[in-house]
Amino acid sequence: MRAAAAAVAHELGLASCFSDWREPWNFTSAGQAQQSLIAAGFSEARCWLTPAPVSPPAPHRFLREVIIRPHLQRLPRPEAQRFANAVRRRLGEPLVIDYVRLNIDATA
Repeated sequence: MRAAAAAVAHELGLASCFSDWREPWNFTSAGQAQQSLIAAGFSEARCWLTPAPVSPPAPHRFLREVIIRPHLQRLPRPEAQRFANAVRRRLGEPLVIDYVRLNIDATA
């Protein structure tokens, strides 16, 4: 998703709208999460990742309101619509979002 959004921004001549872009997401590995829990005082912690792909029932709406919302907030309305449509086309059919779930089992 992130790569598709970046490619579309470049293709549509909107890259300058993202020149100071800092992604709002914070992804961590299972090992980093486990270390953070232990450092925070948990006596035991076990973390693991599980693939959790999602095919939303309203893909274009989900894409606009959840996935690329931070992108769209940086663009003027007509450009935002063009951008959302182009990202949606680039991702193809059916839309499958490649989520990965971070699972945590920890004891204080």
